[in-house]
Amino acid sequence: MKGSDKVIEKLNFLLADELTAISQYMVQAEMCANWGDKTSGGSHRKARHG
Repeated sequence: MKGSDKVIEKLNFLLADELTAISQYMVQAEMCANWGDKTSGGSHRKARHG
């Protein structure tokens, strides 16, 4: 089965955005933990793993 090139291109673009957002979210959670902010870092990690 062959997909539309335009649709595949758009899906790849959206997937890249989602992966970037996940990566930024993980970095922010680690920063919060490293800075000693137990409330924000903990909730970020719980959301990430839950």
